[in-house]
Amino acid sequence: MEGTQVAVAKERPSRTILGALAVAVLLGGTRWGSYIGSPPLFIADVLIALAVMDAVLGQKVHGRQTPSAKMRSGPPVVFIAFFSYLLLRAMLSTEYVFTFVWLRDYVPFLYSGLAFLSAWSLARANGPSRAKTMKLIWAALIFHLLWTSTVRLGGLAESAFPQLPGSGVNLFSVRPDIDMAVLSVTAALLLRRLILGENKFWGAVALALTLVTTLGFHSRAGLMSLALALLAAYVVSYASAPKDGNKRVLMVLAFPVILAVGVAAIAQTTPGERLIASVFNTHTGGENELNAQGTERARQFAWSGVADWTFENDLRGVFGSGFGNNFLEEAGVLAYLEGTTYDNVRSPHNWLVGVLARTGVVGVALALVVLASVVRLVARNRGRVGGDELMSTASFIFLATLPIAMFGVVLEAPFGAIPFWWAVGILHTMRGASPEVSSGLGSRIVRAKAPHLSARHLGSSAK
Repeated sequence: MEGTQVAVAKERPSRTILGALAVAVLLGGTRWGSYIGSPPLFIADVLIALAVMDAVLGQKVHGRQTPSAKMRSGPPVVFIAFFSYLLLRAMLSTEYVFTFVWLRDYVPFLYSGLAFLSAWSLARANGPSRAKTMKLIWAALIFHLLWTSTVRLGGLAESAFPQLPGSGVNLFSVRPDIDMAVLSVTAALLLRRLILGENKFWGAVALALTLVTTLGFHSRAGLMSLALALLAAYVVSYASAPKDGNKRVLMVLAFPVILAVGVAAIAQTTPGERLIASVFNTHTGGENELNAQGTERARQFAWSGVADWTFENDLRGVFGSGFGNNFLEEAGVLAYLEGTTYDNVRSPHNWLVGVLARTGVVGVALALVVLASVVRLVARNRGRVGGDELMSTASFIFLATLPIAMFGVVLEAPFGAIPFWWAVGILHTMRGASPEVSSGLGSRIVRAKAPHLSARHLGSSAK
């Protein structure tokens, strides 16, 4: 009509959830992926900085986005208290504040701020943005599966690959704990898809390859990650299955058989032997058994030594020693953790023990409440989690990281901390159980819309 102007709203382009690109780089490359760049500037840190800039500038360019009324747009109060306390304790480390060692110790805790970014972004994301995020995550997981299986099953030595500049770390070098945890996430997602009836042939092939590769490593904590992730996948898939169908009955009947076969098979593997030796304190004299029990005793001595040193001073026991100091050296436990393979160790191979030494009882209490609240959130919303692949991914990342963080140096490093805290933010967007998803209807929706595996690129293309 002449003289009539039609206003066309500028549609905001669909993008991945903020921080997803950094997470994908670290899921795909794990330890060596965190060294891509030029010290002290690495690609993951650059990508996080760009994500923060995108969050700020995107609001100005495309206007403010309204968060979904059904989702939280940020972590709860207890997480805010935890993050704020970490910041305050770091700033009160007056002897070391803003030095390089202070920054090195504090930055892994600062990565917990990613929970704010991912929660804020997901609460404002549309369907295509969620699909793009899962496409990116699947690409990273399949890439990780391909190179780890090639290196592990092919018996390739790290020295066969070039070193990344200024790091001393070889391209495609494996680190059993984190690589087993990422493979556990892949296995859990593949199991979930098989239960939903998607991509049965190629999904089964990929799952078999993932399990064989994972069990080829020796980490006991990594084996715990695999068991926990697969169990979670089974539980959330059961919760999202229709209540009026036969799938739940079949899953209940099949579980004891699957469990028995799985335990018997795992007991024959290197990580299985090491785990049995640790749990049951066996005395067969086997090499794997002796090695497992030796490292276990060393860690126990280190943990008890750090705890004793922390509580020698009442103020330190409550608020910790802060950031920047080498508390392992001050506690006299370095000899238990260092050797011919590791030097310059700054973590006791247990995240909570490290939190105790750095932030005291206050920090540990807040950390435990945060972890427990996330576990409770996943448990209460298991139907929703099972019916949403992005929520399932975040849950599996969170759960698979917990065991290796309690027996290794994982949340103190970018390859563990960045995906973990990003996933925590994703999970914090859930407010409560959705009746529709909990009744099983959500799984049907996801089955119709989820990305499908193909022989060429498993799980990376979304319809």
